[in-house]
Amino acid sequence: MAYKCNLIEKLLEYRRILITFSLILLLSFTYIFHGLGEKVESEYGFRIELHNLIKKDDKISEKTAQEKWLLERSSPKNLPSLQNKDEIQGLALRHKTRWVINYFELKKTKFLLSNFSPRISFALYCFLFSFLISASYLFCLLSFEHITKKKDIKYSFLFSSAFIFYLYPLFFDIHEYYSFYELFAVSTCIFFALKKKIWFFLLFAILGILNRETGLLLATFYTFINFKKKLYLLPIFVLPFIFIFINIDFFKQLSSYDIGIWLAPFDSYFSFVSINQSIFNYFGLQYFYSLSRIFLYLLPMIVLLFYTKFTKNLKIFLLILSLYSCSLFLGTLLTNFFPFIILLPILLAINSYSFCNN
Repeated sequence: MAYKCNLIEKLLEYRRILITFSLILLLSFTYIFHGLGEKVESEYGFRIELHNLIKKDDKISEKTAQEKWLLERSSPKNLPSLQNKDEIQGLALRHKTRWVINYFELKKTKFLLSNFSPRISFALYCFLFSFLISASYLFCLLSFEHITKKKDIKYSFLFSSAFIFYLYPLFFDIHEYYSFYELFAVSTCIFFALKKKIWFFLLFAILGILNRETGLLLATFYTFINFKKKLYLLPIFVLPFIFIFINIDFFKQLSSYDIGIWLAPFDSYFSFVSINQSIFNYFGLQYFYSLSRIFLYLLPMIVLLFYTKFTKNLKIFLLILSLYSCSLFLGTLLTNFFPFIILLPILLAINSYSFCNN
């Protein structure tokens, strides 16, 4: 009986985490499932209807829009990192370093399609990304509590509201999956760097570099935050070594040393001019609109900093934010706002220090 009472007390103690975690999970799943479902139905549903209209009784497609979308996601033809070098060019060549996560995504999608109906597979696909967002929230919340020492349900709800605001680049859709995994990797690495858990930090940092090239910046978290502490230089040596080792065939190619591959100038590989706005090109109103969205995303942090005393860790997170911002401006097309979601855990950490130091 005493054991049951202790268990209930423990559950009540962590109810702030359970309630807000469930809130983020349900909210993100609802919006991703609905938003992505509408997009897939309008795009692929029209294609299927057009195909059936042309073919009439001959070879009528019985595939649903969701199944067709998932089949395309699971096709190696649509993943540049799984293609031969000769089949890709320009900025897409850099994506060769993302072959591990692409291979995992391909297998995951095929597993869902082969074991469940198309509609359930689509729902599970959306749910898995929603769970990844919620897991990221959990580590962000734990980092907030570590920084501010506030472990109350009122502060947890306040923090969850801030987290939902910073999900703005998601726009309740799945534009690409790299940013979801990097969001999770950044969230976990911040928490374990603050807790000085080097081995857990390395485990999730390796996930980050298997995901995409910007994962190398994760090495700065532990090294900067725990400067001159035990093993503080280990991530600086381990993470680049693993990144080069798993991509050794890519780095053997002379083209990989062309700086143009790692930046995002106007790229002829993309057929539509509308997605070629980068920091290197000026396209009038669209350029201004893209910069405005980025500014609005950073605005709450900027305002809070005016009322904040700058501590050592706050300065470190601002430095890390500047490094990530530079990588996004130089390595991503400017109109592609979605990857900015990886800044979410860093911005929340900075706001946590601002909240704590007011």
